[in-house]
Amino acid sequence: MTDWSILTDACGSAEHVPGLLDRFEADPSGVWSELMDHLCPQLDTAFSASFAALPRLAEIATVGSPETLDWVLLAAGAIASCSPALSESNSPLTVFSAPIAVLHELTDRRLSRTADAEDYVNLLQALLSFEGVEIWDRSLDGLQSGEYEVGCPCCGVNMFVVIGQDDSFCCTDDYALSEVQKSPLQPART
Repeated sequence: MTDWSILTDACGSAEHVPGLLDRFEADPSGVWSELMDHLCPQLDTAFSASFAALPRLAEIATVGSPETLDWVLLAAGAIASCSPALSESNSPLTVFSAPIAVLHELTDRRLSRTADAEDYVNLLQALLSFEGVEIWDRSLDGLQSGEYEVGCPCCGVNMFVVIGQDDSFCCTDDYALSEVQKSPLQPART
């Protein structure tokens, strides 16, 4: 049994988290924002209560509707992405490996039935988080927007790489703010 009184969330004591999880189960879309404010603000910070909530989130995902499942996987994936690496002792990904395995299985199954590109990217990020994959679990957002900001590996200049339905190019200035010189994307030479 989890002693929530010794755990913390973004607001301090986590004694209220079981009730918050109950409310989330009853109304996932209505409570998701509040849940994440407490357990994973900005989707990039987690607390002891965040990881302790993973077993309950796995339980909710298992018995909930497909819509509930989507909200749970978004929440649990964000929390898992904040975990220290698997190689670290007492990594939450190891401590909570059983519920994470359940969440991974549900995510993998849901991913295979998802046609919407945005949902697919969100689920893929969650799946990578559950696998302990660092960097890519948080670096796929550009697939949704079609825009990446990267540093040139040769000279270090920041570049925008845009991959769109109508146009694909790279440039060194913010193309959204002004007219810029656009260079077409070229295949890598080996």
